[in-house]
Amino acid sequence: MESIFGTATMVLAIIMVVIALPSQIRKNHKEQRCGLSFLMVLLPLSVYVSRTCYAVLIKSWYIVVPDVLGVIFSAVLLAQFLMYRKKS
Repeated sequence: MESIFGTATMVLAIIMVVIALPSQIRKNHKEQRCGLSFLMVLLPLSVYVSRTCYAVLIKSWYIVVPDVLGVIFSAVLLAQFLMYRKKS
């Protein structure tokens, strides 16, 4: 049962970080602005960083894989937020 929920969690999280976050990054790049608030950029990044650290500590590779991607894409969103905010 643990394997089923672990796999489901990993698949859904990977879908989130491979489809949803990159589509937001592309949208921001195309519009040259970040439509998300600072908290909506910072909080997911914080969640991904803390979950990645926790998952490594407990050796839960189901969580580490998507969360590392989440850290990367959320960091790109934060960079876009800061970059496009300065242009305004």
